[in-house]
Amino acid sequence: MLSLTFTATSFSWLPAPPWSRTAASPPAHGRASVARSVATDQKGAAAAEAAGLAEGTWLSEEVGGARRLRVAVAGKELTFETGRMARQAMGSVIVKCGDTHVYSACCFEKLEELQPIDFTPLRVDYFERSSAAGLTKGGYIKRDGRPSEHETLVSRLIDRPIRPMIPEAWSLETQITSYVLAYDGANLPDVMAMCAAGASLALSGVPCPKPVAAVRVALLEEAEEAEGAEGAVVLEEEVMEEMMEDEMMEDEMMEDAPVPLPGVGDETTEPAANMVRRFVINPTKQELKKSKLNLVLAGTATDVLMIEGFCDFLPEEVLLEGLEVGLKAVSTIASAITDWQKTAAMPEYTRGLRALPEELDEQVKLICSDQVLMEAMMGDDKPSREDNGLYALQREVLKQLTADKEDGTPGATRADVKRAFKKAASGAMRRMVEASGRRQDGRATTDVRPIDILMKPLPGQVHGSVLFTRGETQALATATLGDSSMAQRYEDLEGEGSKRFYLQYVFPPFSVGEIGRNGAPGRREVGHGNLAERALLPAVPSEEEFPYCLRIESLITESCGSSSMASVCGGCLAMMAAGVPIVRPVAGVAMGLLLDEEGGGGQPIVLTDILGSEDALGTMDFKVAGDTEGVTAFQLDIKCEGLSLPLMRRALEQAKEGRLHILGLMAKAMPTHAATLPDSLPRTVKMTVSPEVVGRIIGKGGETINGIIADTGVTNIAIDKSGSVSISGRTSESIELAQRRIEEIVSSERGGAPTKAPPSPPVALDQEFKGVEVKNIVPFGVFVELYPGLDGFCHISELSSAYVRKMEDVEIAVGDTIDVKVSQINAAKGQYRVIPTTALTVKQVAGGEGRGRGREGGRGRGRGRVAKLPREGASEADKGLPS
Repeated sequence: MLSLTFTATSFSWLPAPPWSRTAASPPAHGRASVARSVATDQKGAAAAEAAGLAEGTWLSEEVGGARRLRVAVAGKELTFETGRMARQAMGSVIVKCGDTHVYSACCFEKLEELQPIDFTPLRVDYFERSSAAGLTKGGYIKRDGRPSEHETLVSRLIDRPIRPMIPEAWSLETQITSYVLAYDGANLPDVMAMCAAGASLALSGVPCPKPVAAVRVALLEEAEEAEGAEGAVVLEEEVMEEMMEDEMMEDEMMEDAPVPLPGVGDETTEPAANMVRRFVINPTKQELKKSKLNLVLAGTATDVLMIEGFCDFLPEEVLLEGLEVGLKAVSTIASAITDWQKTAAMPEYTRGLRALPEELDEQVKLICSDQVLMEAMMGDDKPSREDNGLYALQREVLKQLTADKEDGTPGATRADVKRAFKKAASGAMRRMVEASGRRQDGRATTDVRPIDILMKPLPGQVHGSVLFTRGETQALATATLGDSSMAQRYEDLEGEGSKRFYLQYVFPPFSVGEIGRNGAPGRREVGHGNLAERALLPAVPSEEEFPYCLRIESLITESCGSSSMASVCGGCLAMMAAGVPIVRPVAGVAMGLLLDEEGGGGQPIVLTDILGSEDALGTMDFKVAGDTEGVTAFQLDIKCEGLSLPLMRRALEQAKEGRLHILGLMAKAMPTHAATLPDSLPRTVKMTVSPEVVGRIIGKGGETINGIIADTGVTNIAIDKSGSVSISGRTSESIELAQRRIEEIVSSERGGAPTKAPPSPPVALDQEFKGVEVKNIVPFGVFVELYPGLDGFCHISELSSAYVRKMEDVEIAVGDTIDVKVSQINAAKGQYRVIPTTALTVKQVAGGEGRGRGREGGRGRGRGRVAKLPREGASEADKGLPS
């Protein structure tokens, strides 16, 4: 089908269609002097100019019966389209950027009679179709099935900013479904899905007050001449470095610059004198890999609704600059969708709104005044505050207001009473803190709950463990180390991959004194685990410095708010207990907010280290993790229609105070990491080979590398395409032996003499050697020196005619001499198998225990058969030479 696109500027003599509007860019937010725009790249700017779109403007048009919205933001063009696909959905939008296409649909059920509910009836699902990247799933099942962990995380990203914008009175089940239809490998689909979902909701008829949009913000450090990159904003405070003419000042600056964090990025916290830092809106995947910041920001045209991000120990001030830059871009997109609504949206479906009965608020206040509510919610522990306090009062209110009236009129519904009671309790909590400066448990607004840290509560076979308790929130965190085979594998639109550090968060129902389902993690557990994992990632040493995989498990044994941040603190201490040389200690704290939502003009109150009830009755849950110098992860969720940047600045500053307090207590409990690694941990050694010999080391179908593992007794050998080799084993002898075998292959590939080259006089089959020296003893046999530089190997099963259970049972030591005969030759690899011409002496085991075990369970020793010396004159076929 031929598709023609006409814009309003194509024919100046024709009047613009009624749905075509071009708006000026919205006003900038915050301090105008903080950031300055940098010119977009010439190609992008020329394309935008040719299309009639200036930076920060938009154009709505009709193309082939579909309504289209084009938005120019940060040197790129986002295209929204509706009316072509899924026309039976209430709201249906496809968003395009480059060759990445993301589709979203919004539907809600239509009921004749609305049911009372006390929650927001919203479900969000996000799926990445393998076909979008020209892929098919691996394994036996090729059909795209259950959501992956990444898809679950993106579903939460979409859900969290949209949920507070749905009116509290909305009572119809609503579902938003997003699909990635095409992925170009550069433009990331997750924030596009957030925009598509926000637009589909705005067009669906759900009476939301404002449309929602989202962007991603990255922070790059580049040479000055690279300023022209698209979507860039340069920090003016740092541009002053360009004017530094004093060479001594430059040298001093470079000398004082922090050392780059291994494994996190080559950029330092402060840019070098000849480098410029710039924020990038909606970076490509390649740009994001180099970024020190990964900030996803969602909001309306004026305020922030949700943020989530991860960074490399960035100061709070830099993070705020990124928020300011991102909010300007979000404002452009949200304003464009607002304008598009006027011509493309369905009529508002107000029949889905079910407001509370007008008299119910007053009835609740008559039963429980502010004073009664305040007394009920106060207490030193959770049972006194909730079970015997606020919840007991709620049960009494429910009993009175849901009962039938004297005239037989039905009472209020339970859902309506719960909504009215929660509203009253929330207002009472804010007024209590405002009046007294004290919270439910007696703390001031900036106080952190008492912290108790028990290091290594579990025995030594657990590599690292800690029981971290903060008030009535408790996490048992464990750290497990291993080789590369322990890496977490995953599959996404980029194909298959793996990560060497991961955290698993477990929230059993008993942690809150309830019964419930155990098993696969839910969305909340996946999200909390990911946040804690990303908070700790910058503190994990690089693979070159610490060649082990790390798994952190956080088992929440008690919960009363901020369990994810307890997982950050516990996970950090568990790594230190396991001997991991972390870059810096990391801690986390959750911040809350009490707003005057009744129009009384009260000032917002920011709370440090919130309780579960403060989360439920408050307006904000803002989790911030980092060290003494900067932030590593943050996540904001709110229940209002947006927060201002000054309020977020205040919350970040207060969060830093709480974080420093926690880090001080952690330093007392564990000043530095354990000096030694766990005894049960297999040791790992790294070596590097030329990428050209990787295939030879692996061999056909892994034959060579598996042979090295079997012959040397190491537990694992991992090698990647770059030539990085990791050898793991339980003894240094087996690791050294594997290294020698690999070095032989490398030396042969270079054309030089192999480390163990065959001697000048060739070795013949059945050739006997008298008095050869035992050079090395390994758990599965011995190595003897046939000639200088040439070893022969004798397997444990061939040392004696009697069953040998372990090498310690054979009377032989390094330096002894024995007589051997060559039994097998692998000329291609220069390897020789030998057998003793005289059986060695085996220590006697009482009761013949060794031989009996060999018959019963000798699966790893030739299935219990007694190995015998080959008879004299046996043919080569009888001796079982390898082909």
